[in-house]
Amino acid sequence: MKAFLFTSIFWISATVAFGQNKSSANVSDCVTLMKRISENWKQDSTGNNGFRRDNTNHLLSCKQQGLTKDILLQNLGKPNQIRDTNKGKQVLYYYYDFRTLPKGKDGPLGYAYIVFTVPDGQEYVSNIDEGDADL
Repeated sequence: MKAFLFTSIFWISATVAFGQNKSSANVSDCVTLMKRISENWKQDSTGNNGFRRDNTNHLLSCKQQGLTKDILLQNLGKPNQIRDTNKGKQVLYYYYDFRTLPKGKDGPLGYAYIVFTVPDGQEYVSNIDEGDADL
């Protein structure tokens, strides 16, 4: 009976421990991720080749510890837009833009973007989010 109880507790503990490792393994460091995607991200500057759209989810879920505005600009290049808000500066990169679609290609009249917020007086990114707007 003791052996059965011990084995049951062991398997439950092992299952929970492995489950936690898997979930944290799917979250990467933003700085490392940006260095890896940098070249292709810059090549998709119009946002309509699909590379930015495919990698937006990875950027939304990465660990932003150590991510500064300078690292952001160095790896992702010139942003499509910079906004001054009450939360600080928001740096926007479009991953879809109707205005830059090739001739003959149709899509929604608007644009979609990923936004990095840097609070005033700070250098570190505090939030990564996404949004869209109609034209």
